[in-house]
Amino acid sequence: MKICKTNECELPQKTALFLKSKLYQQRIEKNLSKTINNTQRNIESLIEKNISSKSANIK
Repeated sequence: MKICKTNECELPQKTALFLKSKLYQQRIEKNLSKTINNTQRNIESLIEKNISSKSANIK
């Protein structure tokens, strides 16, 4: 077991935690972006269906 007098032993752990948190953040951002795009498509689809049903009711 290595005994450190400075914080040199903590550095790899902190770096690993930082990289993990960065990867996690990127994954969340990617998933959030997909969710936003899907929601936007769903809203557009609902609007189109609503417009077409209203025009069908008018005829």
